[in-house]
Amino acid sequence: MTLTHDHRPRAFTHQIDLANLVFDYEALDVYFVKPTETIESAEYKLSYVEFTELETLSIASGEYEINVVFEDDNETLTLLYQSEPISFDSAGNHTMVLHKDDSQPLGYLISTF
Repeated sequence: MTLTHDHRPRAFTHQIDLANLVFDYEALDVYFVKPTETIESAEYKLSYVEFTELETLSIASGEYEINVVFEDDNETLTLLYQSEPISFDSAGNHTMVLHKDDSQPLGYLISTF
């Protein structure tokens, strides 16, 4: 897997590159949830992100909470990660890596660089 970073400035949108390094689950859904949304109504999401897969999403500027969820065959949702609200207002793009982290309450973390 190769991570590249687009350094072109964007005034109102942000490119998110997310790599999934969690091998415990077949595939995960990643939701970028605004304060007025739920994961069911979230406008921005990455669906079925598999282990070692790199996905890209463009989101509008604003404040989001990032939720990572596994949905099993019975449609039961398991929350693996939930961030504090993050403001995507300054120009720029973001590279994120989802990985296991036993020091976190749910056992997983998204690192941003």
